[in-house]
Amino acid sequence: MKMSMENAVKALDAINEKTKGLQCPMCQSRMFDLAPVELQIIGYDREKNDLNISFGDRVDFVSVISATCKNCGYTALFNLKKLGIIESEFNNSNNK
Repeated sequence: MKMSMENAVKALDAINEKTKGLQCPMCQSRMFDLAPVELQIIGYDREKNDLNISFGDRVDFVSVISATCKNCGYTALFNLKKLGIIESEFNNSNNK
């Protein structure tokens, strides 16, 4: 989901404050692209060879924003709840 420019700037400010400026753990570059898109890491349940993304009547996920190193492509994910951008860290379809 596309993120508002206001929230993207808030996320970047929070990341810079908490990390004292991003530095790639692979190549040590400090040049990153921040994608102004909210991404979700989805939880799932494995039953033998089947994957189910639903746990009963809910779907669990964590909302993140990604930062990609401009030099080597390393990608870091930052939890939007921990950055103060959203209120709920783990979302569920019953809490809309």
